[in-house]
Amino acid sequence: MNARRFQSPQEDYHYEYDDVKQEETSLYQEYAPEEELGPDLKELLFFVNIAIFCVLTALFSFFFLSLKFNAFLSFGAAMSVSLGILKTYQIIQERYKTQETTEEDL
Repeated sequence: MNARRFQSPQEDYHYEYDDVKQEETSLYQEYAPEEELGPDLKELLFFVNIAIFCVLTALFSFFFLSLKFNAFLSFGAAMSVSLGILKTYQIIQERYKTQETTEEDL
């Protein structure tokens, strides 16, 4: 019996590669200002607001429960007061920032 000769058909496969143009790099880098920490800081402040709300709710619920309020009413009042304090602080902080920006523009 004759042994078969396995050969890859070289003439059937012609690979063509496009010449990859290499980009010219400059010897200097353009100045890029540093990015502001806006989104990361906003996320951090979001979680800080949640933590402050929780602490205030716990404190006010203890206060209202020590005054012998009903449990349901004391927790509701504690959450309302905590939310009111947070919103008041945010409004005052917003006004303070707008006053600073208007004073800088003058």
